[in-house]
Amino acid sequence: MTFISEPGLDKRKYAEEILGGTPSIEDVVQKVAELEYLEEIEAYKVQRAAEYPDFGVQLDYIYHSGIDAWKTNIVDPVKAKYPKAVIDADELASRQALALFNHQLKLYTNAQARLAQYQLSVGVPESSETIVTGQ
Repeated sequence: MTFISEPGLDKRKYAEEILGGTPSIEDVVQKVAELEYLEEIEAYKVQRAAEYPDFGVQLDYIYHSGIDAWKTNIVDPVKAKYPKAVIDADELASRQALALFNHQLKLYTNAQARLAQYQLSVGVPESSETIVTGQ
């Protein structure tokens, strides 16, 4: 399983694979925000897997104590400790909109910084040229 937060992961290339083509940068920004949110939602699975004992211990417990005791004493406490998370469509849309806004703000800030380097009043001297049109 690939996580969007993995260091060194080319997020744009990963998003291109998921979207099935060359997306716009806005699509990439929104998809990355979606994947980061889904990764947060799915974190309970990783936490549960780390908390459960290995299969041999669980099978031994089932053999000696039965399925009901296994569910009650091993499975249910872990599930209670790390409850299943549900995707909130409003939260997802909000995160995508915020990611797009932050991306556009960064582009705008960079453009302003580039424009601030130039002094429009001290530009190239005005030049005029007469063009003969034949009329």
